[in-house]
Amino acid sequence: MRVSLGRATPTSTCTAGARHTRPAVVCVALIGAALAGALTAEPRLPGGHTTHTRADNRQSFSHASTNLPASERMAFTLGNAIFRKRWVASPASTASSDGLGPLYNARSCQRCHVKDGRGAPPGVLPVLGVSGSVLALRAHDGQGGDPVYGAQLQDFGVPGLAAEGRLNVEPESVLRHGQTLTRWGIGVSALAQGPLDPDTRVSLRVAPQMIGLGLLEAIPADAIRAQADPDDRDDDGVSGRAAALPDGSLGRFGWKAHSPTVRDQSSIAFLTDMGLSTPARPHAAGDCTAEQRDCRHAPHGPGEDGVEVSDKMMRWVTFYASHLAPPHRPDADASHIVRGETLFHEVGCAVCHTPRWQTGPSAFPALANQTIYPYTDLLLHDMGAGLDDGAPGTVASSAEWRTPPLWGLGRIRDVNGHLRLLHDGRADGVSEAVAWHGGEAEASATAFFALDSDAMTDLVAFVESL
Repeated sequence: MRVSLGRATPTSTCTAGARHTRPAVVCVALIGAALAGALTAEPRLPGGHTTHTRADNRQSFSHASTNLPASERMAFTLGNAIFRKRWVASPASTASSDGLGPLYNARSCQRCHVKDGRGAPPGVLPVLGVSGSVLALRAHDGQGGDPVYGAQLQDFGVPGLAAEGRLNVEPESVLRHGQTLTRWGIGVSALAQGPLDPDTRVSLRVAPQMIGLGLLEAIPADAIRAQADPDDRDDDGVSGRAAALPDGSLGRFGWKAHSPTVRDQSSIAFLTDMGLSTPARPHAAGDCTAEQRDCRHAPHGPGEDGVEVSDKMMRWVTFYASHLAPPHRPDADASHIVRGETLFHEVGCAVCHTPRWQTGPSAFPALANQTIYPYTDLLLHDMGAGLDDGAPGTVASSAEWRTPPLWGLGRIRDVNGHLRLLHDGRADGVSEAVAWHGGEAEASATAFFALDSDAMTDLVAFVESL
């Protein structure tokens, strides 16, 4: 019997060779658990009891956890209202909604995460001029941003204040694994206060879909750290490491795993994307640096508790973002999907895209003790020169990226009308995303492209079924 991290099938892949040492160990452990009757979760329900089973459509990422009691539905609705709120410049007659900017990228969370989904690079299905992507600015050592423009290029300003600049993206062709791929040539123009510092690194970042965030936060930190193998002791070529933040917490969110919690990640987004202060980041001037005097002297919102996004608002939006449910997998048992799942393990994808986790205790009871299938290890991995953007994070090198969850991937087309993948949306679909995998994932990418066309199609279909 083969145990594929939650699904039993007749074919064994648990001993696929040295390249898959770690999956083999996991499979052996899970066989014992299965014999003990521990694997009871249904893989077609990736979010456990939180999974929603609504029809596939543009709302696929916008449903509350199915097991959320009626008494807590109002908190989800209020959080949705904050997520969709269109903030305005101060002073305004709507005191609870003013404080935008002074420099910003969007007026609401919804403008980048359209339908709680995924953004796209500039020029790829933009929504009212907002594509759902931003240009991160990083110091060469990853500690801080540009000395004048801060951590992010804001391409909008409140009335009377010029935007920081304009992002320009041009496609460039690259050949990898026999595939003609696209990467972005990035430039900036119309910079309001002169050129970027010569040492500033730039990186295009696309807004990811929002589902399952609270479940990922509820995975015990020790379980994630136990998956790490920074010195590659098992000699399988994969050396993922946990994102150890300066305060000792574990980074889980953001492309470089720079945030430990949903609330912290939301607070960063309010500040850098919309210029809104929060209890954790009470900077009234948003991402304005000391060099941006006009920005720092612009009016700011009165707010509650001395900040523009009050603690009450933060609690609501955190509750909302934590309870966006992963969609179900109606085709999980189709024969070609099951074949693709087998291949997913055989070529080594599951080494980093760990299928199954168990959540532990949570401040939100609906998310506690759930068997989930997010397909991520939440670790940082060196993805090679092709994905090295030259912009290190707080705890990650420029070539390291947190393994993104794969659940809901196939629904991005339903929700957002595209399937642009990777941190900057350069990959148009699963195969192109795999072609960009290098470094620790090079062997798996090579194995993927060695498959015959039918096998490759089945593997892609499996990933899109998640």
